Amino acid sequence: MADDYDSPWKEAIEHFFSDFMGFCFPEAHGQIGWAQPLVFLEQEQRFRDDLMQLEEDMKMRYVNSVERLAREEGLAKGMQQGLQEGMEHGRRAGKALVIGRQLQVRFGELPDWVQAKLNAASETQLDAWTDQLLTASSIEAILGPAAH
Repeated sequence: MADDYDSPWKEAIEHFFSDFMGFCFPEAHGQIGWAQPLVFLEQEQRFRDDLMQLEEDMKMRYVNSVERLAREEGLAKGMQQGLQEGMEHGRRAGKALVIGRQLQVRFGELPDWVQAKLNAASETQLDAWTDQLLTASSIEAILGPAAH
């Protein structure tokens, strides 16, 4: 068996490193979360190897609490983002619908290109067109020339 020269040093680090940092580097010591125990690289590698073997033996992936929380947080953020995008799309579609209806009431039957232009417009553009509805003399004066 190989000589174990690392263990005494690692034991000393585990017991005295926090005090050493507090004495020599008090500002850095205050920034470190000392509640977590020190884990040395070979311990993490051994844990990872054991975990991989367990996953292989059980034919399932191990998900720790940090991964589970991160997944739940990611899902919540994704749902929030999807909801936000859906609301923005709904607002834009609603504005396009109202503008199309108002254009039809004011100018009669609408050419096909009008709906396509309304559907492709940004919310900012739709707001600008809304402001022009009461004073413009034609559809083209509001939406610009027909796109062919």
